[in-house]
Amino acid sequence: MKYLNSLKSAAAALLLVTNVSLLAQPALGEPGGPGGRGGRGGRGGPFGPALPPEQQALVDKINTELAAENTAVTVASSNLVVASFITPKDSTKITEANHALAKAREAWAAKASKLVAQIQASGTKLNDDAIARLVASASGRGGRGGFGGRGGPGGSGGREPGLGGPPPQ
Repeated sequence: MKYLNSLKSAAAALLLVTNVSLLAQPALGEPGGPGGRGGRGGRGGPFGPALPPEQQALVDKINTELAAENTAVTVASSNLVVASFITPKDSTKITEANHALAKAREAWAAKASKLVAQIQASGTKLNDDAIARLVASASGRGGRGGFGGRGGPGGSGGREPGLGGPPPQ
């Protein structure tokens, strides 16, 4: 039993270190970050073809302004994992960590919504590809930060949210 508790603690610590190290990596297209030979203006990236420079600038602006909220969500998520592996089980700590994660996600969503609304109300609006890029990066599909989601335009592809695997035939 002692070995199992140590294994759980090690797994929780590994998850926390992994999340923190991902936050320390340069963003897609930043110097030293992923993006291949062309960086931001290259042959595209994990979210599809490269955006026009003015659209990429808007996406970068939103992502930069959401950095603190992304960090808060990642830390709260890690804290929930750690609380889940505490032995003996402490339901109060798990509940508190879950509420903290919900508050962090709510703060992220409120700020993201405000930023997108401001840009869409301006003369320079996000195009469909830029919005799809934001959705993909926020949903954790190959980007930094985020916390899961239904994916890009079209939602979960016929699957229930949160379930993996191919869509039902």
